[in-house]
Amino acid sequence: MADLTTLSGSVNDQGMYHDQGDVHANQVPTVNLAYFSNKFVNQQIDEVINLNSIFLNWCDFTTLFFAPSAKAFYISPTNSLNKAISFYNQTYETTQNKHVVFNLADQIKKTWSKKFSKPESLLPPETNIQLSRQGFLTKTLRSIQGKVVALSLDEALNSLLSNNLIVPGDSDNSATVRFVISYTDTFEPLDTTIMVNFSYTTKIPCYKHVNECDSFCPYSKDSKPCRSEFSEKHFEKESHHDKGHHDKGDFDDSVSVESEDKSVISGLTELINANKTVVSDGSW
Repeated sequence: MADLTTLSGSVNDQGMYHDQGDVHANQVPTVNLAYFSNKFVNQQIDEVINLNSIFLNWCDFTTLFFAPSAKAFYISPTNSLNKAISFYNQTYETTQNKHVVFNLADQIKKTWSKKFSKPESLLPPETNIQLSRQGFLTKTLRSIQGKVVALSLDEALNSLLSNNLIVPGDSDNSATVRFVISYTDTFEPLDTTIMVNFSYTTKIPCYKHVNECDSFCPYSKDSKPCRSEFSEKHFEKESHHDKGHHDKGDFDDSVSVESEDKSVISGLTELINANKTVVSDGSW
């Protein structure tokens, strides 16, 4: 399968900063879930577009992309017009705009223009009509006619586990994972091929990230940072500041105990002496 970011010799409309925005997002495990193509023979990719990620809960994600029984990759006709897989409801990020509306026909024309260094205005009406027709027929991932290679749900989870990206957890855990579905579109009249990457971010229940508890693993799901008066640095500072005072307090405590001991001994001595005096007087 082709690389999901930038291919050798390809033109990238997203600029040098595409898909670089959020450090946390870049650390999310990513799995290539499926590959679509309108041609059965692999073509040289001229441009790659990474669409903005769509956030789905786990139930919606599995219902949208897997068969109910065997959990093989499958998009039901019921979901054929779902916005999550529609080409008409997607955006992508550039250095100038984080939400550029994606249009398949326009992207092919733009790629052709840059590839051959020609203005789009040179395209003949017939070619524009063919592009519009192809765009009409390619409405969603469900409507693509061509090659499809995909993982089942078990294979996708096994890929994450075998690559040590997630590990089994419990009912309190969920692992955020990004699944990518790629579509390669070749428009032969313009000798132009683009790859479009759909991205879906979801949380897999009862799994967790491998490095989730490296630095701090909470006893509960409450992972808010400690208040300043509870932090170790606060205690170290207070200890250093009051070291002399604490030492003095310890000394005073020991003196107090010693004085108590002396007072008890003195009382016993007086009692013993009193007893001796009674005996010597013959009072017994």
